[in-house]
Amino acid sequence: MNESPVPAHIDGKLFGLRVVVTGLLAGLAVVTGVMVFSTLKLVGPMAPDPVVADVFLGFAGLFLVANLVVVPVGLTRARTAIGGVLASGDPFARYAAETFVRAGLLEGASIFLVVGFMITANWLVLAPVAVFAVMLAALMPSRARFEAWAEGVRQPPS
Repeated sequence: MNESPVPAHIDGKLFGLRVVVTGLLAGLAVVTGVMVFSTLKLVGPMAPDPVVADVFLGFAGLFLVANLVVVPVGLTRARTAIGGVLASGDPFARYAAETFVRAGLLEGASIFLVVGFMITANWLVLAPVAVFAVMLAALMPSRARFEAWAEGVRQPPS
């Protein structure tokens, strides 16, 4: 049998991390629902100018670039710097930290855009929230993802 080099106790830690990511997704859904409802039924748009919506959509593009380009570059540099240390230790703390950084940026960007919807009542401002929610769900930890990540950390990129 081919045994995994990852210790069994990681399963419990991965479960905890999955609970955190699921909680972030659920929180985002609740915040989005409440803010959309309050904008449409209670308060109304504060600044329905299309230029304001364009500003929020511009920020959405910046958030997307940050998550797809800036974060991976920074994390690759961090992986390279700690690669030797992780070869002999438990890499879960670093994996969890990377997951938290990515999830936090996605959650923060999404809530910023939901506030943008409250200000503009422009449905296009909510479109990136759906994309970011899918990206957040894609971060859901699993043993296979963790093993692949740990192997990548132990072998610095060429």
